[in-house]
Amino acid sequence: MAVLAGGYGQSAWRYTARFVAWLITGQAVEPPDAAEIIVRRFRELSRQWQIEETMERDESDWGLTADDLLGLVTREDTRFLGRFSRHAVELQLEQLGVLDNMRRRGFDELRLSLDAPKGLGQVLRIHGAPDERGLLMELKASRSRSIVPGFEVIEIEWLLLQNPRASFSDRRPQLPGQSHPGLGMLRDMAAWLIVVSEKMRLDGIAFVPSQFYMAAVGRRHLKFVSPEAQGRYEAIREVLKDLSLGSANRALIEGVVVDGESGRPVSWEPVPMVLPVSSRLRAEISSTRYRERAASTRASLQFRRRET
Repeated sequence: MAVLAGGYGQSAWRYTARFVAWLITGQAVEPPDAAEIIVRRFRELSRQWQIEETMERDESDWGLTADDLLGLVTREDTRFLGRFSRHAVELQLEQLGVLDNMRRRGFDELRLSLDAPKGLGQVLRIHGAPDERGLLMELKASRSRSIVPGFEVIEIEWLLLQNPRASFSDRRPQLPGQSHPGLGMLRDMAAWLIVVSEKMRLDGIAFVPSQFYMAAVGRRHLKFVSPEAQGRYEAIREVLKDLSLGSANRALIEGVVVDGESGRPVSWEPVPMVLPVSSRLRAEISSTRYRERAASTRASLQFRRRET
């Protein structure tokens, strides 16, 4: 007889899943995490975006054409990532259930806007109320061939996800850059951008984390573009591994982590990270060469906590 265990957290099911998979196959099988499950579901739902160019326009479909959905007309200054109109983005988020998730959080008056400020990229905003205080999401993104040399990716310059009706607490402390607690929908937005990357045949999604906690949140799926930066991050994380995300970020800011040789505080260095989508970029980030260079950098660094 076997007694199932694993606790009652959001990931408790994984223990049972591993055990059942072992019983069935006789092998250790790692179940997909929550983010991977969302991506798989979004891929299935996004199949309805595959609209043939020959289809005639239906005036009852929000005025969308195949160009709107697949981005066959490129107008860099008016379309998200140079391809998708505001209506197309809204329809995608509606079909994937992203907007419904916002409604379930109590925001019934959703309003989506798409602006094209001077410079690169477009700014996508979703408000949950008629005024500016209802801002739930703000995303500035563009296509880039420079942030990850040799690849074309979606570069996220700015992503804000917040719940303006929630309050900070001991359980949900305020992190640097936050005016309100998070919305709890980072996985949904990441999954949407992954599916968009796949549809556009881009290599991945890249951004520059300005704080340690931003890199730590996605450490399972994200890697630094530079293997040396990856090794340095891993060395810092090892020193702070027993702390909560907020405490670890604060410790780094306050100079708690120091170089073992010089005794100088170790500061956070904002450099690009990437979530690989294409097989080519995944192979680059997981290559033996990359892993060896990251491991070599990590081993060369003697970081520790400052003595108090």
